[in-house]
Amino acid sequence: MLYTPLQMQNKLKEISGKDILLMLTNNQQRMITIKESSQGTIALRAHKMFLYAQDDIIIALGKWIGGDNREKERIKDYINANTIHINSDPGKTRKTTLKPEGRYYNLATMADNINDRYLGGRSSSGITWGRKVTRRRPTTIRLGWYDPMRNIITLSQRLDRKDIPHYMVEYVLFHEMLHEVIGIEKRSSGRRDIHSKKFKLMEQTYPFYNEARLFEKKKWGGA
Repeated sequence: MLYTPLQMQNKLKEISGKDILLMLTNNQQRMITIKESSQGTIALRAHKMFLYAQDDIIIALGKWIGGDNREKERIKDYINANTIHINSDPGKTRKTTLKPEGRYYNLATMADNINDRYLGGRSSSGITWGRKVTRRRPTTIRLGWYDPMRNIITLSQRLDRKDIPHYMVEYVLFHEMLHEVIGIEKRSSGRRDIHSKKFKLMEQTYPFYNEARLFEKKKWGGA
C-alpha cells in the first residue's frame, strides 16, 4: 500500500517502539533528520519520497530509528534510487496558507467534530477552503481533494454557500479525511484502488450519506 503521513508515523512507532512525530519535507540536502527530546519523543523529518516507499523500506526505517544500524545502508540505497523525487527547484514547492473559516462554514471546527465522532482522532491533515470559484462552468466539478504530499485537504468554495446544507459539506470533508486515514490500497491485480471496499464501507457510516449523495446528484449531477 501507499502510506498516508499518519499511517507512516503509526507504522514507524510500531516498528521502532519509539514515540515518533513525523514531518515530511522537500529538503534537498538532508533526506532524514532525527532529534530526540528530553521526554523521549523523536522528531523525524523525512523527505516526501518516503510516501512512495514499500512496506520493507518503512520497516527498515523503523528498525533503524529503533537502533538497528544494519538497516542504514538499505535506507541509503532507497534514497539514492529515488532522487527523482527530490525537487531541484525550491520555487516549485508551493506554500499553502490554510483558510478553514469560510463565509458560512468553519472547516476546522467541522473537521475536529468528524475526527472525534467517526475517525477516533486518526486524522492530522490541514484543512482549507480552495480558491474563489470562477463563473465559467467547468466540465468536471471537484468538491474536495486530499494532497498526501502536503497532508492538506481542500474543499471547493462551491460548498461555502447558504443554500448548501451542513450535512453536504460535512460529507465531502469526511470523504477526504477517509482518503488520508485509509490511504491507497492495491487490488489483487496490482492496480491502485483509491475507493476500496474498506473505503466505501467506512464512507457509508456517515449518518447522512444517502441524503448527501442525493443532494450531490441533484445539484451537480454526481454519480
